[in-house]
Amino acid sequence: MEEILIGLLNVLVSFYTAHLIDIYPLWNTLGWKKRGVVIYACCMTFFISACYLIAVFAFALDAQGLQMFKLYITIPKLILLFCLFRKRVWQLIFLIALAFLYGPISTGIGVFAADTWFNSTDTLLTESLITLVVAVFTLPPLLLILKRLCNNPQMKQAIIFWRFIWLLPGSFFAVTMMTSSYLNEKEKGIEFIIIRIVLYCAMLLICYLLEKTVTQISEARLTAEIARQTTEAIKKDLETQKQLAAGIPPGSLIVCWPFTLNTAKRQAFVKDIDLALKDKEFNLLAYFIERENETITPEEIYWAVWNQPHVSTDNALRGNLYRLRKKIKGSGYIISNVRGMGYLLEKE
Repeated sequence: MEEILIGLLNVLVSFYTAHLIDIYPLWNTLGWKKRGVVIYACCMTFFISACYLIAVFAFALDAQGLQMFKLYITIPKLILLFCLFRKRVWQLIFLIALAFLYGPISTGIGVFAADTWFNSTDTLLTESLITLVVAVFTLPPLLLILKRLCNNPQMKQAIIFWRFIWLLPGSFFAVTMMTSSYLNEKEKGIEFIIIRIVLYCAMLLICYLLEKTVTQISEARLTAEIARQTTEAIKKDLETQKQLAAGIPPGSLIVCWPFTLNTAKRQAFVKDIDLALKDKEFNLLAYFIERENETITPEEIYWAVWNQPHVSTDNALRGNLYRLRKKIKGSGYIISNVRGMGYLLEKE
C-alpha cells in the first residue's frame, strides 16, 4: 500500500505542478462549464493514476513504467487544453513550453537532493517530497507574473509576439535536457543543481521583463490613441468654429476655443452648441473671455456688466455666475473662486 501512495504522490507532484502553469494564467478566460471540465479532468487523472498503481501493486514498482504512464496522461491533457483554449493557442504553447521547462528544474532538484544529501531507503518518496517543497516556493511568483502577462488586454491582439516568444522557454528546455544528458554521463556534482537554479531565475526574470515591457507598450499605445482622438476632436471643433465665424461680421466676433461669441446677435457657442445665454450671462462670459486667466474682482465685474458699483448685499452676480457655470460645464473651462480676491476663468 505504501508503494501505491508513494507512486501516486510522485505522479501528482510532477503532473499537477506543470498543470498549474498551463491552466492558472488563463483560468479567468474560461467559462464555468469549461472550468468544470478542467476540474473533472484533474479528478479523472487522480483516479486513473490510483488504478494504474493498484494494478502494478503485485509487482515491483517499475520506475521506467511510471515515467511512461506520466507521458500517457500528459498527452490527453494537452489535447484537452488545445480544445479549451483554441482561441489562445499561441499563448497556450508558450505556457506549455514553460511547463516542460519547469518540470525538469523542480524534479531535477528533487532527484539530486535525494541522491546526494539524503540517505533514504525510499528514494522515490524523498524525491517527491523535495520536488513538492521546491514547487511550493518557486511556483507562486512564476504563476503571478504569467497571469499578469496573459491577462494584459493588449496581448490578445499581439499574435506575432505569441507566435515567437514560446521559443525562449523552448530553447531553455533544450539546454536543460542537454545538460542533463551530459551530467548523467558523469557523477553529478553541485553544478547540476546550480544550472537548474540559474535556469529558473532566468525564466522568472524573462517573464517579468516581458510583463513589464507589454505593460509599457500598452500604456504607450493607450496614450497615443488618446492623443490622436484629442487631436482629431480639436481639428473638428476648430473647423466648426470656422464655419460659425464665417457667418458673423468681423466686428461682432469673439473667438476663444471652444467659445465663439456673436456680439451682434448676443449668441454664445461651445463648439457648435448654442449656450442660450441670457443678457447678463452673455456679458459675463464675454468679459471673462476678454480677461482669461486673470483674477477679476467683484467690483470690476459690476462696473463692466451692470455699469454700477458692487453692493455686497446684491446677489445678482452670484446668481448669474451659478447659471453660467452650469451652461459652460463640459467646455473644458471653469469659473473658479479665488478666495478674498474674486473670480477666474481658466481651463479645467
